Amino acid sequence: MLNYMKTTVWILGDQLLGSHPALDTIAGNEVCVLLIENRARVQRQPYHRKKITLVLSAMRHYADSLRARGVSVDYRITDSTNDALRQHVREHHPQRLLTMAASEYRGRLFQQTRLAQVVGVPVDVLPNTQFLIGTFDPFPHTPRDKPTVMEHFYRAMRKHFNVLMDGQHPVGGTWNFDKDNRKPLPKRGIPIPDARQYPPDAITQAVMHDVERMDGLLGHTRDFAYAVTHAQARDALAHFVDERLALFGIYEDAMTAQHRTVFHSVLSPYVNIGLLTPLEMVDAAVRGLRTGRARSTQWKDSCGRSSAGASICIGNIGGRCPTYSPRTIGTRSAMSRRFCGRVIPT
Repeated sequence: MLNYMKTTVWILGDQLLGSHPALDTIAGNEVCVLLIENRARVQRQPYHRKKITLVLSAMRHYADSLRARGVSVDYRITDSTNDALRQHVREHHPQRLLTMAASEYRGRLFQQTRLAQVVGVPVDVLPNTQFLIGTFDPFPHTPRDKPTVMEHFYRAMRKHFNVLMDGQHPVGGTWNFDKDNRKPLPKRGIPIPDARQYPPDAITQAVMHDVERMDGLLGHTRDFAYAVTHAQARDALAHFVDERLALFGIYEDAMTAQHRTVFHSVLSPYVNIGLLTPLEMVDAAVRGLRTGRARSTQWKDSCGRSSAGASICIGNIGGRCPTYSPRTIGTRSAMSRRFCGRVIPT
């Protein structure tokens, strides 16, 4: 455990973890958390305004939650991350800066090669543990020209994290139910619960106002109703487990013009910015299985696929994305250019 007289913990905008490894590593009271809201970074790509609203509102709520815990927070709004870092060091005089490795390759490269030069103090970059691949990689030395089969990766992760396993075998004897997830919605109709929505509070409303005035973004912030705190994200997860997970499996590929999300969880944005963790989602689904909270015979299928499978695959995406260059991602279509990247406003 590190114990320095004065330490700055720089937390990136997509690493809003309730238990952040950089904070967990620090002993002592002279710690300041730095959060940087980089307006220029946000407007670098034509992201959707609701996506930017989600990230910035979650960041501001996260800062307030840290302050409520007695943590000193320096929240900076800027057009230059480098300038914000230098200004922070000049004003707070840390002896060391601690941060967790970025999920994005470009951000991680900056941390590892240039950050210490920018701030002028020693820098420790901790391994990224936000996604499961950061704590266990079953194929760490796979050549780039030899792609990993997702099914093999999925099974290795299931075994390692003991997710719905009976020894070395999957519970129920079957690894996946892909052949069963292609059913269309019944022609007679079926009740589909809506995903949980959260009316914007004063902080979110202020962010919405700011985002509407930003140039180069898509869409609008009207009707924004996503979770922006850990408590709201956990509530959204519980609602999914109780109301939609049971039928997600068989209708996973179903499409309709009558409903926006069908039985999908709408939870991946929260995982991507740290409001939920993959194992938190897995544990919630398994608890639902054991307590009988789902009301369907399809529950075991959905539990294994949508929570264990999707959460672990999200971990894979988080760990593997850096193997694709920014030039490669986004050359196929206008849609890929708009939606391929995760927002990291730091």
